Amino acid sequence: EHVKEWGSIKEEVEDVDDYQPIVNLTERLGIPTTNDLNQLERNPIIRTKDEQATDPYPPHITTLCRFKIPKDCVSFTHIHPAHSTELHCQSRWKITFDEKDLFPCTVLSRDNLEGTDWYSVQVAEAPMKGESDSTHHLVEYMTRDAIMFVDRPYSKDQYARGVFRQVIGLPLDIMPSHWLDLDGDED
Repeated sequence: EHVKEWGSIKEEVEDVDDYQPIVNLTERLGIPTTNDLNQLERNPIIRTKDEQATDPYPPHITTLCRFKIPKDCVSFTHIHPAHSTELHCQSRWKITFDEKDLFPCTVLSRDNLEGTDWYSVQVAEAPMKGESDSTHHLVEYMTRDAIMFVDRPYSKDQYARGVFRQVIGLPLDIMPSHWLDLDGDED
């Protein structure tokens, strides 16, 4: 039935051949997705900022780190010599699973100690109300499972130009009548 209805809509829409279905373009092109990169078995190591200069991740992907902002940290302003990054606060990573504790981050370095990779990352904390600049934390001894890959905002295929969208209509008889009263009358 859907195919029959699509045929009649296709005749009404101009330039229907220019529309793309919402199918993940990255999968069609063989570009790794965030799901691929987040599988620890397949990607046990995260590339550092320096390594990404020659072997970058796809441009639609960024990293978030699980990091609990400490109430007190070693406060300093320092320009990281290798990365020209201004850092304001230095702390050690502590495990957290709270979704509110996910922040944009950049992996600065990786050290392997006794078979475990430990990362030093720059975490960007959003500015507080009334402040103009974000605070950059240097977080040391972060584990691989605290770093996750996500799609950059508006980079998924549903935001692409020319993606075909169609209103999904619902029959009115399946809705309770009081849901259909848009006038706001109590009757």
